[in-house]
Amino acid sequence: MFWILAFSIALAVAGVVLLLRIATATGRARRADALARRLGLAIPPQLQGVIESRIARFTRANAIGMLLAAIVSAPIGYAIARATGDDLWASRGFGNASGSAVNIWPGAGAALVVVGVFIAASAITLRDDTGDEVRFARSTAVGLDDYIPRAQLVLLRIGTIGSGVLAALLAAVAVAAPATLPAALPLIGTGAIGVIALIVFEVFGRRIVAARQPSGSPAELAWNDALRSTQLTQLASAPGLLGYYSLLGCAFVVPRMVELGGAPGWIGGAIGLIVVVLIAAVGVLVLTLVWGRGNPQTHFLRRLWPEVAAQNAALATATTLAQARVDEGLAPASGIDSEPGAAALGSGAPVTDSGERSEGGR
Repeated sequence: MFWILAFSIALAVAGVVLLLRIATATGRARRADALARRLGLAIPPQLQGVIESRIARFTRANAIGMLLAAIVSAPIGYAIARATGDDLWASRGFGNASGSAVNIWPGAGAALVVVGVFIAASAITLRDDTGDEVRFARSTAVGLDDYIPRAQLVLLRIGTIGSGVLAALLAAVAVAAPATLPAALPLIGTGAIGVIALIVFEVFGRRIVAARQPSGSPAELAWNDALRSTQLTQLASAPGLLGYYSLLGCAFVVPRMVELGGAPGWIGGAIGLIVVVLIAAVGVLVLTLVWGRGNPQTHFLRRLWPEVAAQNAALATATTLAQARVDEGLAPASGIDSEPGAAALGSGAPVTDSGERSEGGR
């Protein structure tokens, strides 16, 4: 109970901090500037207010979701602690003993789902504020893999479905050997909530992608894509983390179940070692498949705005060369700025008379 209470308080504090950050014009401007630098996408001066407003809307939904999630996660953690016979105020370790931090995972998973639903609702209900201006839209349909790398989606689905299968197997073992239920219950809950989180992502993620993108210019459309990518990435974090936590939890839970079931202790130790090796392999796989082709946060630029991605790559190369010259004590090459910046979207994204982009995107 100590761990879930600490988690709920931390979540509530984080939500309040987010609300305070967007309470002032300066805070909203800083948050927009930070996102622009992280994505490598400049904010045109005429869109500064619109982009800041939409980022604030997204942040506000995130913060409110956190505050509600803090309330939701506490009773779930309490129920798990009671069902496992946990010492409610113990704070010992991460294993599946009294006061285990593993017991907070179902409550934390439910919190992630709640935050994801609020973020999705914020994206889906975005109001069309372009008025009677010319609207810009792309001429081809987009999908989830235009905003999240395909390899990441595959790993996400496999991991979450695997955690659901694991939860079912542990439930079957607990039915056959009731003594193992206190150890298995946290992972059973984590796997079940992970599957719910995956369903939420698949349903709401497709709704977000299918939602209208009110845009009065190519630059505004690009920023709508940027915010959509950020929302989808956060929505995907719930099933992704829960799938990984289920695998991680096996290193603590399964050995304890083996012990409670009366099997030799070396079996549990061997299983724990195998799980640790699998965790390392999954980490290498994620780094190779997801990060190997570039930062996942800028995946949408490479897919939908390749001219901006190319400009950013050229700028990064020039910046690296300029910095190398400075490190060697040489003068920077003429025309190269050693300070990194964000690419601007202007005439490089032509549109048709009907307002559709004719090239440079999907």
